[in-house]
Amino acid sequence: MAERLDQLMKLYDADPGDPFVTYAIAMEYMKTGEYEAAIHWLDETIKLDAGYSYAYYQKALAIQKHGRLDDAKAAVAAGLEQAQKAGDQKAVAELRDLLDMLG
Repeated sequence: MAERLDQLMKLYDADPGDPFVTYAIAMEYMKTGEYEAAIHWLDETIKLDAGYSYAYYQKALAIQKHGRLDDAKAAVAAGLEQAQKAGDQKAVAELRDLLDMLG
């Protein structure tokens, strides 16, 4: 992971405005269970592109790992709002499924 993360950080340094890179960094942290770091990078992704629906999905999963169910549901709700605005029905369906799973 360290090598891939180093590569991603170089990409980020070259273009800190690319939400794909911040999302990829977050996913590297998710793989290793570093959920706080993942949440940070998912928040960065959302700041760069509020319509990045899957960032909300992954953020909810990371928050849920900390047992903060209400915060996870809030992340899903924010993602649903953005996915509905964008007309992204696949993301809407996946976020609704996640919300159901969270209870």
